[in-house]
Amino acid sequence: MKPILVALAAVALGATAVMAQNLAPIKERQEIMKKTNDDTKVLTAMAKGEAPFDAAKAQALLSGIEERTKKAATLFPDDSKTGEKTRAKAEVWQKRADFDAKMADFLKVAADTRAKTNSAEAFKAAFPNVTKACDNCHETYRAPRDRTG
Repeated sequence: MKPILVALAAVALGATAVMAQNLAPIKERQEIMKKTNDDTKVLTAMAKGEAPFDAAKAQALLSGIEERTKKAATLFPDDSKTGEKTRAKAEVWQKRADFDAKMADFLKVAADTRAKTNSAEAFKAAFPNVTKACDNCHETYRAPRDRTG
């Protein structure tokens, strides 16, 4: 009886470890997306003239967004399709080449916009491309927020 309990405990411990591995990338990408969303709100306010344009701040925020996006692109392993109320749709894994291309496009747009933070006018003209690139990916690969519960 004791060997059976030890075996069951080992299986349960192994299953718990696998589940924890699956949740880690989900939690990390959610944190990255939340921080990116927060930074995007600040940049949007600057682009709309609702907040004063600050070239150094815009450049720093865009640089942070780029770095986090590079990290986020690595956080969609096959074992992270479900759990933690992920909003990532199955299409991320089904259309991986397109997903990766959209992530790369977003990085390019963010870098191009960061290069245009030398003036408020150039930034205001370029920044809508950042939100468009976000939306371009989210339309296909992110499920709507669950507003119930």
